[in-house]
Amino acid sequence: MRISKNDPDYQRKYRLDPVNQENRRIYQRKRRLDPVLKERKRVYHRQYCGYPEPTHVCPEFCECCGKLPIGKQSLHLDHDHITGKFRGWLCNNCNLGIGKLGDSLEGLNKAMNYLKGNII
Repeated sequence: MRISKNDPDYQRKYRLDPVNQENRRIYQRKRRLDPVLKERKRVYHRQYCGYPEPTHVCPEFCECCGKLPIGKQSLHLDHDHITGKFRGWLCNNCNLGIGKLGDSLEGLNKAMNYLKGNII
């Protein structure tokens, strides 16, 4: 008979045991820090989600605002959601901003008009 992970005996014996919890934490920490696994996961995720292949290497600075990414953040692969075409490498703030404005010039123009004081 196979033991289910939802079985209370399994929970008591394996998941709630302090030794197993510490071993699991160590294993997860090693996997998180392993650069080979990180790269493999990043490439697989891009291929699995249908992201386009970048046409140029990731630069040091954001191609939209020109700033260096802050802290542990890296640049994000930006692509057109309709055509799937690669557009460039953006920092988190630029990527979120463009996404929140609808990935369109119309949304950007509305935001620019608002900032200029020309409320529609």
